[in-house]
Amino acid sequence: MPISPLDFKIIPPVIGHRGACAYAPENTLASFFKAKQLGVKWVELDIQMTADQELVVFHDDEISRTTNGHGRIQDHPLSYLKSLDAGSWFHPKFSGEKIPTLQEVIAFFQEQDLAVNIEIKAQSTDPKIMADKIVGMISENLKKKIFPFFISSFDTAILKQVKKANPALPIAHLADQWSDDWQEICDELDCIAFDLNYKTVTEEKVQEVLATNRLVLAYTVNDPAIAARLFSWGVSGVFSDCPDKIIAVLSS
Repeated sequence: MPISPLDFKIIPPVIGHRGACAYAPENTLASFFKAKQLGVKWVELDIQMTADQELVVFHDDEISRTTNGHGRIQDHPLSYLKSLDAGSWFHPKFSGEKIPTLQEVIAFFQEQDLAVNIEIKAQSTDPKIMADKIVGMISENLKKKIFPFFISSFDTAILKQVKKANPALPIAHLADQWSDDWQEICDELDCIAFDLNYKTVTEEKVQEVLATNRLVLAYTVNDPAIAARLFSWGVSGVFSDCPDKIIAVLSS
């Protein structure tokens, strides 16, 4: 049976965006470990597929912003991507940090008792191939040790393929703008949550989503005052580059 939002808790209601990317290079093990040190229980990451169909944790389509390489993730094999430095761009002390695979990160989360939002980035990759690989990897790891997670994407085509592969997996629909067909999309995907750009969130919209028995998650919130307002409206959780600052608001 698909998981119910009533059984799905994000506590504290803060998700570390790409780990704790205000303090360490995004989407690296260093960033996820920093989030753990800050008291974060949930982190968000982005996944893409390499030229040789390996799943790696990386945000941008092009690799030059956060590594010493060039080109697109999907045009390179894992061996080349693993040769790159994914930390020096942020600070010299992170020199040698690598682009992690999804498998490496899941193993780390299981060891550290972290929960994860796996965001699938849209690519020219066949949605079915990518969805099958993701679902297969998650299923194999769940046999070893249960870890809380949900899958999200702006790309509804790949979310549909994930649901076909395993209807029980928790799904969230990501949107940068509010659209009138949001409920139709969420119903079709049986979403547990609707994830929105915080700039488009209003109290009325939050209540509209909550009325459909779904969580409302807002990204990317780095201002504690904005987070407090969103929580007062009923937002279930926020994504933050500096999650410790938002957690501090909750305990004050």
